[in-house]
Amino acid sequence: MEKYYTGNRDIRSLGYKNFDNTLLFVIDLQERLMPAVDESEEIIRNTAALLKLCNLMSIKSLATEQYPKGLGRSVESILSELNDENIFSKTSFNALTQEVGAYLRENKIKKVIVTGAESHVCVYQTVRALLEHGLEVFVVEDGISSYSKEYKELGLRAMEAMGALRVNTEMLIYDLTNDSKSPHFKEITQIVKDLRSY
Repeated sequence: MEKYYTGNRDIRSLGYKNFDNTLLFVIDLQERLMPAVDESEEIIRNTAALLKLCNLMSIKSLATEQYPKGLGRSVESILSELNDENIFSKTSFNALTQEVGAYLRENKIKKVIVTGAESHVCVYQTVRALLEHGLEVFVVEDGISSYSKEYKELGLRAMEAMGALRVNTEMLIYDLTNDSKSPHFKEITQIVKDLRSY
């Protein structure tokens, strides 16, 4: 079988056989930021679906909030799927803060799935920092955005060029599920049906 070029990636490590080292990282999907973000309803909906999946499958998740005093808390559909202790406030654009870094080390995280806003600022800087620390990064293209499509795509291209793998929500749901014999397959199928109904 022909071997495909994957840059610096080791193709053998790109699956999710061990969920213990996998994390969904939600960046700054906040009440006062979302009205300025393109396609904000879609990225909130897709991120909430991924959080539901993670809760079903016992996959770790966390979120950051950029200056919540000014930009508000995360939107309700995101908050409802997260534990408060897994929500970290920040002022830096790079969401890989000392607290988040400590969480990743303590939980031996190696694979990070990223959603959030904005693609060309906080998401971009965070993905760069994760890659610099040797982590495998999966950017959910329909789970991130910016104030314009142009800036979203600019961020996506830059992250992909640095070594992040670009995926989408449904692709990721089925990749994580892996087998229709999953004990949660009925609930997972409903998550996908709900997303497809929009």
